[in-house]
Amino acid sequence: SVVSEGQGPISNGIQYLNSSPLVEIVGGFTKGLETSGNGKLALDLQIPLNDVDATKVKGSYTIINGSLSSDDTPPLTRINGKLDFTESGLRGQNIGTWVYGGPAQVSLSSGKDKSVRISARGQVSDAGLRSSFDTGIFDRIFGTADWTGNINASPNGVDILINSTLQGMTSSLPFPLNKAMNDNVPLRIERKQPNPNRDNISVNYGSNLGAVFVRTKQGNGNWQIERGDIGLNVTPTLPQQPGISVHGKMDLLDVDEWRELSSSTKGKNQQANDSLNISKVDLAINKLDVFDRRINDLKLTATAIKDGWQMQAQSKELTGDIQWLSQGNGKVLARLK
Repeated sequence: SVVSEGQGPISNGIQYLNSSPLVEIVGGFTKGLETSGNGKLALDLQIPLNDVDATKVKGSYTIINGSLSSDDTPPLTRINGKLDFTESGLRGQNIGTWVYGGPAQVSLSSGKDKSVRISARGQVSDAGLRSSFDTGIFDRIFGTADWTGNINASPNGVDILINSTLQGMTSSLPFPLNKAMNDNVPLRIERKQPNPNRDNISVNYGSNLGAVFVRTKQGNGNWQIERGDIGLNVTPTLPQQPGISVHGKMDLLDVDEWRELSSSTKGKNQQANDSLNISKVDLAINKLDVFDRRINDLKLTATAIKDGWQMQAQSKELTGDIQWLSQGNGKVLARLK
């Protein structure tokens, strides 16, 4: 029988876990974690002299003002709580932390299938989103909102599900992403990872917007969208061809407002913008505002071409073919009736 205690940096505790048989119990989830803060280990080993393989392990690890981050999970700070473990599993209840600028509570347990199941609930803040994501979109988000989440980490990868009503947050983004503070707009974000090099992302924002994407992991470790679809007031459907399609119907689209937003955020997150490879558009729009003009009952189809777009438009005001070329300051060629 061996009973011991120790205290030191959390990184030492993670290093001990990764070099022990416990790392197999959690499916290697702790490999690649970046940590800071301190921890306290309490360990009780029962080692039968005639059967070392029957060793029993019981212990706990108390985290004191720690932080944790990895490629697959959001960064956690101000972590305080206790993890209990045995030779067959890991468990933690109501561990306090902060994520995306707000307080949260996390519970976790390991399973016989070498997975770690995490349930969490908390509150996200506008300041936390702006500091975590390098994009100007969140400059138009204000307030706080409650959320719940579930994470399942297995040897194949990490599955994540996040839900929020967004009540308590306001958005001055253009329609259909605008909302008042007291509006209840369900947001659901889900990630499924069938293998370490591919994942599927789905996003639903109220009943107005849905999106599905397939991403692949590149040689440099970054994720790139391979194909996807954005549905506006319709169910998104994953295309078979590479690229991203946008389809659906809208009561109002203010292109001028979206152009202003795009111009104000340009350069803040250029890498993410470059990876959003929209290749096809098919929309029915009751009212379109563009270049200070109103176009009514528009049906628009568009296909990406080299250095631009080829479009077909039909509306009360105009019908015809339009080609937009992005070279230089941009150029529009149109045959309209």
